[in-house]
Amino acid sequence: MDYWQTISAEKARQFTAPQIDCQRPEQKALAGKIAVIGGNENSFAPIIKFANTAKEAGIDQVKAILPAALSTKINPAVKAEGLVFVGDKKAQGFEASAIAGAKQELEGLDYVVWAGETGRSQGAKEFLRDLIGDSSREALLTRDAVDLALEGAEKWLEQDNMLLILSLAQLKKLAQVIYYPKMLNLTMPLNQIVEFLHKFTLSYPVKIMLLAAGQVNIAQNGDVRSVSLEATRYSGDMLKLFQGDLAIDVVKLSIWNKGVDFIDVATCAVLL
Repeated sequence: MDYWQTISAEKARQFTAPQIDCQRPEQKALAGKIAVIGGNENSFAPIIKFANTAKEAGIDQVKAILPAALSTKINPAVKAEGLVFVGDKKAQGFEASAIAGAKQELEGLDYVVWAGETGRSQGAKEFLRDLIGDSSREALLTRDAVDLALEGAEKWLEQDNMLLILSLAQLKKLAQVIYYPKMLNLTMPLNQIVEFLHKFTLSYPVKIMLLAAGQVNIAQNGDVRSVSLEATRYSGDMLKLFQGDLAIDVVKLSIWNKGVDFIDVATCAVLL
């Protein structure tokens, strides 16, 4: 399959991408402006973790957009980067009333990271569905934000600004929701998963980073690169794949290397 590349632990030591600049730009204006969105009345720590990770990674401006219900519940002593609260304080989480405020906060940003923890209410679904329909900036969906976005997926999958970091189970659900003609199951060998990604990303302009079969499988425009987890810095701590480190590394390198092939950018993020 000429559309598939693999990077083993041995090959990773030899991988180079000289066109990728991993250093923070000297000009603050080029270092990036992002928002991390998520949280509900009962859960917000992962969102703050994402935002703090982004700031520590060198991104210049970081906003953590949370539902207004949390404005009186977060201890002022909590170290948090760029907290912004939107919506109705009486609501348990995001809902339609938060859309206008969130849109205002997103103006002028390079990237929005949907980090999950938003709950499963209809109001939260409406909030996410409205905002991800805006293709004027790059957007990343990960963790349970992927599940929340399934309603209306047939629309945002047609946008070329979307990146998904997800599990095989989540990709299977996504394919079912949009009635994708090729079946996907959780016991597929790696070569069949890669074939699915090849065809799926030819059908839709979405970018995908799929964690499956002991690999981080990176796909765009029909091309797929599988990086062995053993070759990455996550091999000893898989939880970091879902705690913001990988997502933020991909976001920052994408901002700092505009115009560079996404698969190369994502590979560097995985192997940093």
